[in-house]
Amino acid sequence: MLQRLLLIVLLPLTLAACNRDNVDVQRNGDGTATISVTLQEAEVNTMIGNVLSQMQNPLLRNPSVDLQNGQIVVNGERDRADGGGRVSGSLTLSVSVVNGALEIQATSANIEGLAASDAQIAEFNQNLAQAMAGRAHQDHPRATLQSVTISNNALVISILVDTQR
Repeated sequence: MLQRLLLIVLLPLTLAACNRDNVDVQRNGDGTATISVTLQEAEVNTMIGNVLSQMQNPLLRNPSVDLQNGQIVVNGERDRADGGGRVSGSLTLSVSVVNGALEIQATSANIEGLAASDAQIAEFNQNLAQAMAGRAHQDHPRATLQSVTISNNALVISILVDTQR
């Protein structure tokens, strides 16, 4: 039963992480397991690029992600509000887990014409949180997002799975 449950949970995670080296499973003594999904900087860059490209008026074009301890810095270009070409911009994001859900918050925005509280940035934050959660969590009733850790080269999402039910 436990092996079947882990297979059901791990197979989608493995496929989502694109290779087995990105998923780590630790059995806990209380009948749960902690699954860690590691996304390298290039994977986060691709994910953010995909989210931005789906926006009607992207916050940034040609994004470049820099993972830093505790935050994600996204640099790119923005079409000028007056239509006079493009300007450089950056967005600094924090990622956390609140009540079992991923939450992304813009802590700083250096994009011409936008503030960190702008509705367009809030939309981007929500879409990115959904994309990240989708990579690590398949809405399994026994799985709960536990934490997110960002280092200089990877973003790690930890999931707690109840294996006793």
